Amino acid sequence: STSSSSQRKVGNGKFRGGGTVAKLETMGNNIEITYTDGWKEEIENGRYELKDPDNRTVVQRRARQSDRERLFKAVR
Repeated sequence: STSSSSQRKVGNGKFRGGGTVAKLETMGNNIEITYTDGWKEEIENGRYELKDPDNRTVVQRRARQSDRERLFKAVR
């Protein structure tokens, strides 16, 4: 396997970045994080989305409490 340590496996075998946060936006309960490797995670209106560097949706589902905790931890 040639995966680098900056990638984490996501449920269906896809990889997502986990590098450095390049941009973080919050508005109420909504949050959007863009990483330096181009990946993006967001929670908007109770939905979680993960997008790859080409802005293609990799994961779209109802947001879980663990998603909220992980993303909002980046705010602190």
